[in-house]
Amino acid sequence: MRDRFRPSDWLAGLSLANLIFLRCWAELLSPEETRIYWLMNVPGPLYYVTLMLDVLLLGTFFCALMGGIRRKSLTATLIMLVSGSAILPALVISLRTMIGNPGGSLFLRFVEQRAPAIGLGIAITLIGALVFGGIRALRPVYQLLLVLSLFLLFTFGQSFYRIATINDQLTRNGPMAPRLALKPAGAPRVVWVIFDEWDQDLTFSERPSRIQLPEIDRLRATGFSATEAIRPNMFTDWSMPALTTGIALEDIHADGPAELMIRPRGSGTYIRWSQQDTVFREARKMGFNTAVVAWAIPYCRVLKNDLSSCWWWSGSSQFNSVGSTLPEMLVNRPRSLFETIYRSPFGQSLSTTRHLWVTENVVAKSLEVACDPNVGLALLHMPVPHPPYFYNAATGRNDRAATPVTGIFQQTQEGYIDALALTDKIVGQLRRSMEQAGVWDSTTVIFSADHSFRHRTGLDGHPVSRRVPYLVKMAGPQKQLSYGAPFSALLTRKLILAILSGELSRPEEIPSWLDGRHADYQLD
Repeated sequence: MRDRFRPSDWLAGLSLANLIFLRCWAELLSPEETRIYWLMNVPGPLYYVTLMLDVLLLGTFFCALMGGIRRKSLTATLIMLVSGSAILPALVISLRTMIGNPGGSLFLRFVEQRAPAIGLGIAITLIGALVFGGIRALRPVYQLLLVLSLFLLFTFGQSFYRIATINDQLTRNGPMAPRLALKPAGAPRVVWVIFDEWDQDLTFSERPSRIQLPEIDRLRATGFSATEAIRPNMFTDWSMPALTTGIALEDIHADGPAELMIRPRGSGTYIRWSQQDTVFREARKMGFNTAVVAWAIPYCRVLKNDLSSCWWWSGSSQFNSVGSTLPEMLVNRPRSLFETIYRSPFGQSLSTTRHLWVTENVVAKSLEVACDPNVGLALLHMPVPHPPYFYNAATGRNDRAATPVTGIFQQTQEGYIDALALTDKIVGQLRRSMEQAGVWDSTTVIFSADHSFRHRTGLDGHPVSRRVPYLVKMAGPQKQLSYGAPFSALLTRKLILAILSGELSRPEEIPSWLDGRHADYQLD
C-alpha cells in the first residue's frame, strides 16, 4: 500500500464497521407490520440516524488505523490488533443471537437474519485474520472489505427509505371503547393479576430457604388456593389470548400490528383474537368498565373495542433498550454488541435496565387502576418474575448483578428466586394500596400466572412444571380453602364472569363450581 491516504481506506473502514453492526442493522431493518405487533412504537428516524453515525465514526477510526499501518506505525498496528481482539467476541455474541432466533418465514428470515448472519461470519473471519495473521493478512482483508462495501448501499439506502416512509400510525393504541355508566355501590368487582412466568413449585412446595414470601403466604392462609391449576401454554403470546377467550389454542401468528390470529385446538381455521367474546367483552355486556395494564402484548391495539382504558409496555430486547436520545443511542448501541439481553460485563445489561423501567411503570399504573372503583374488571399483567432479573432479595434493592465485570457471574437463573421475592413485594404493594383506597374488602382479586418457570432445568435440573399458582381473595368475609384437584387455568374466564354476574359470591362456593367444570378442558 502507498503511504498517502486513499479514499478506499475510508470505504474499507466503513465496510468493516458496517459488518460489525450487522446485528443491529438486522434488528432495525427487519420489522414488518406483522413483527411490529410486539413493538410499542415503530423505529423513529433517530434509530436510523444514530446507527449510521455509529458506522461512520467507527469506520473513520478504522480508516485512521489503516493510514497508520501504511506508514508502518507500530502503534497503529497494535491498536488494530487490540481492536480486533475486542471486536471478535462481540461479533460472536451477535452471530449467536441472530442464529438463535430463526423465526417463521424461511425466505424472509434468510434475507433479514441469515444473510446478515453470514455477513457476521465473514466479519469474524476478517477480524480473526487480522488478530492471528497480523500485518500479512491486511492486504487480502482490505480487498475483501472493499468488495463487501456494497452492503453499505443496502443498509444506508434502506435507512433513508425507512426514514422517508415511517408510519407511526401503525402502533397507535385505541381508540378505546366508551366508558359505561357507573355501577351502583356494592356491585361485584374483579382485579385479575397475572404474574408472568410465576412458578407454583418454587413459590410453595420447593421454595428456596433464602427467601420469604409473607404476602403470598398471607393470601393462601386467608383465602382460596389451588395446587393443581394447569397453565394453558408455556409461552405468554399463546397463554394470554387463551386465558382471555377461554379457548385452548393450537397455534397463533400476528396479522399486522393490531391483530393476532389464533387457531383453536382441533381446528384447522384461524380466527381473530379481536373478534372473540373475551372476558372483557362479556364484562362490558354486563355493564362493567374494563381496563388492562400490561406488558409484552399490545392489548390496547388488539382488544381496544373491549376495553374502557388500557396501558401497555413492550418487552425488552437489545433493539429497544439502547435509549431514546442521540447520545444514549450512540454509546449504548456499540455497548450492546458486547452483551446479551440477560448478561453483560458492564453490570446489568441494557435490556435488564429497561425491564426494570417497564416493571416500575406497569406496577405504578396497576396500583392506580386497582384502586379505581369505577373499573369493574381489570387485568394487571406483571413483567415479573419473568427475566431479565434486576431485584436483589438480600439487599431489597434493584441491584442484582449490577457490578461491572464480576456481576456477570451472578447473571444466572438464580435471579429467578430473587424475582419471586419481588413478586411478593408487589402483592404487598397492591394489597396496601387497595386497603388505603377502601376497595380491598369489596374487590375479588385473582392471582395467577400465564405459565410456569421455563428455565427451571437451568436453575436446579428439575423438570419444568405445568402448574401455576392460583389464589383467589373473594370480596367480603374470607375463609381459608385449599383445592387439590387438577383443572385448567382456562376456566378463569368463566370464573370471573360467574363472580361479576353474582353466581359466585363466597369463597366456599368455588370448589364445587370447579368440580362441575373439570370436563370443560382436556388437561395436557
